[in-house]
Amino acid sequence: MARDRNAARFLKAQKNPALPPTLQIDNKSCLILNPDIEMLKTLGRDEAPMLQCHGEGCEILRLFKSCRKPLEMEIGFGMGRFLTARAKNNPQTHFLGIELEQARVARTDVALRNSNLDNVTLVRAQANSMLRFCIPDSSLNAVYLFFPDPWPKPRHHKNRIFQPLFIDMIHRILVPNGVLHVATDDDSYCAQMREVMENETRFVEVEPLTRADDELTDFELKFAAKKKATHALSWKKL
Repeated sequence: MARDRNAARFLKAQKNPALPPTLQIDNKSCLILNPDIEMLKTLGRDEAPMLQCHGEGCEILRLFKSCRKPLEMEIGFGMGRFLTARAKNNPQTHFLGIELEQARVARTDVALRNSNLDNVTLVRAQANSMLRFCIPDSSLNAVYLFFPDPWPKPRHHKNRIFQPLFIDMIHRILVPNGVLHVATDDDSYCAQMREVMENETRFVEVEPLTRADDELTDFELKFAAKKKATHALSWKKL
């Protein structure tokens, strides 16, 4: 119930007429961004390839065509603490944020507008669908994946986003020398990430990203309070 009340509060604040216009891309502009698109596959209707973002009216395509700044993307930005701080600290870069939960998108949108930041675009979408069908080739300088769902039970490891197919998509959308930055608190997930990248010849491991204190995520702050270790890893596209 508390979560529902918070969601309603954030969505109401998002529509505050005193705030500047929203920075979100509306799901209705692109069928790929429908969070339920995975249901098509469950029903045996893999229609996604028919819906790729090539139409002139597609806001995602328009963003990549019109943006004159380097583009970076965070997958699953959660409460938006890193994304908001990163955008504030790097005004010369435009950031694309992907998140599935509506209340989190609304909360982050309000924070960005209250901070008068215009170098962020938020998209409510299922990450794999967006990566696969909506992001042009060689268009991003960096991708951030911080504390994705660890799916801790062994039988659920197949649901983790960090898989070979995910790396294929990241390789496609990164520019040469673009970097994938990840972080996790789960030891087994960290081991899986290293295993996936161990024989990956298209990337080379580099020093992990150094972030300012205000760029730490909400999860990291909780882990730090409990003195729980986290893992940070980075790989550069060759």
